[in-house]
Amino acid sequence: MFVRDIAREPTRAAITRAVLSVASELGLDVVAEGVETIEERDFLLELGCRGMQGYLFGRPVPAQEFESIWTDGGELPE
Repeated sequence: MFVRDIAREPTRAAITRAVLSVASELGLDVVAEGVETIEERDFLLELGCRGMQGYLFGRPVPAQEFESIWTDGGELPE
């Protein structure tokens, strides 16, 4: 599920609630993509969404760089 302005736009918020509700009823895991703000993260957490990715958590990096950062316990670049 791709999110954008879900914390501010009532229609987008309603669609997000509906998608998460249906996924929950079906026993599906959801990954929210495009999470860029703390507002969006908090909104998703309130709805029970635990899978998220987006610039709020880190910028994309090549796989080898990520592996090196992960195994060295370092931080992702801003």
